[in-house]
Amino acid sequence: MDGSRSRNMHVSQTNISKIQDWVKRLLKRIEWLFLDRITNLESISHILVEEGFNELKYLNITSCESLVYIFDCKDIKIAEGEAKLLSSLEHLQLKALPKLSHIWKGDHQSISLCNLKRVGVYICYKLIKLFSPSLLKSLICLEEIYITECNNLEEIFEKKEALDEELDHTITSPSLGNLTTITIDSCDKLKNLFTPSIVKCLVKLKSFVLWSCSTIEEIVTNEKGEKKASIERIVFPSLYSLELEYLNSLTCFSSGSYIIEFPELEILKIWRCGKMKTFGYGKQVTPKLNKVIMGSFVMEERWNGNLNATVQKHFNEPVNQARRSA
Repeated sequence: MDGSRSRNMHVSQTNISKIQDWVKRLLKRIEWLFLDRITNLESISHILVEEGFNELKYLNITSCESLVYIFDCKDIKIAEGEAKLLSSLEHLQLKALPKLSHIWKGDHQSISLCNLKRVGVYICYKLIKLFSPSLLKSLICLEEIYITECNNLEEIFEKKEALDEELDHTITSPSLGNLTTITIDSCDKLKNLFTPSIVKCLVKLKSFVLWSCSTIEEIVTNEKGEKKASIERIVFPSLYSLELEYLNSLTCFSSGSYIIEFPELEILKIWRCGKMKTFGYGKQVTPKLNKVIMGSFVMEERWNGNLNATVQKHFNEPVNQARRSA
């Protein structure tokens, strides 16, 4: 276990029962924490830091094989006027946690991610969901999301539907306005990414990469109820680069009939998306896009006047028809 004057701590290759009380007290004040290969650790906030990580800025947890939850909040009470748990956290990285099913357990109202800038989640095979609707509201600083090999992950931005099912109250006021980068790779059960309500918040998103997610059928999923009928267009105002690769079930970017605008899009790659019949079912506005880098065998530049025509021509080529029927 290493500490320093810069309030950093690396705890490695130990048993949770061997961490002494003085270490637990120190954990409450540190800014940088790296937990590596700690046995019998099932969650951290309830066992180690009952009073919360109020000064923690960087958290890296790697290869803790017993970890089921990261933050168990069920017994944490935040008094009125006190800072919420994790309110200073800027970077969160989770890697090689084979039993991790949820990052957050219990009442999320005790957590604020208002300073979180970067999230990286890698090789967490049992993780199901990332951000709940209540946590999304606090993500006012989030800039980057990287997710790789989370084979059971179903949702990143969790939807919460009204009990009366009249409207899809996905997030009342999601705060993703500083998000610039999303990279997702090898998440085979990922079903949902964005709704139009979430897209409205992605005003600074510049790069979106989606690779090897075998069950996803579309990128933007339709709203439900009254919201669906009221949407005429969705806009990605800052998106410059979009990569869609090895998506075996992808049929389109969105099945909605609304206009999709990409005013800044210049790089679009579509590779090994054999079921993608068309880009969308409404008009696409792409004033800066003059080619699509795509293919099933050889990657090449294509352009047939507009985005839909380009994707449709590729889908209907005999060599791709033969490959689908093989």
